[in-house]
Amino acid sequence: MYDRVVKSKHKQRYSQRNMEQTIRSKADTLAKRMGEVVDSYAEVGRPEKTEELRVTGLNESVTPEEVVEAVAKKGDCSTNEGTAKGMHPGQGDTD
Repeated sequence: MYDRVVKSKHKQRYSQRNMEQTIRSKADTLAKRMGEVVDSYAEVGRPEKTEELRVTGLNESVTPEEVVEAVAKKGDCSTNEGTAKGMHPGQGDTD
C-alpha cells in the first residue's frame, strides 16, 4: 500500500511539472508572436515566478555561470531562467 501512495504522489508531481512546462511554453510562444506583431511599437514581456536560493559551502573557484548551470540541471530548466548575483563569502567561510 505504501508503494502505491509513493508512486501516486510521484506521478502527481510529474504531471504537475509537465503541465507547468506546457503552460510556460505556451506563454513563451504567445509572447514571441505578440512581440512580432508590435515589434516597433512596444516591448512584450511576461511575468515569471521566481525564487531566491542561497547556496553555501562553495569553493572560491566556482563561477556564477557554473552555479546557474548546476541549479538549472538539477531543477530541469534552462540556464536562461536563472541568475547568480552577489556571490561572496558568507559567515564561517575562510578567505
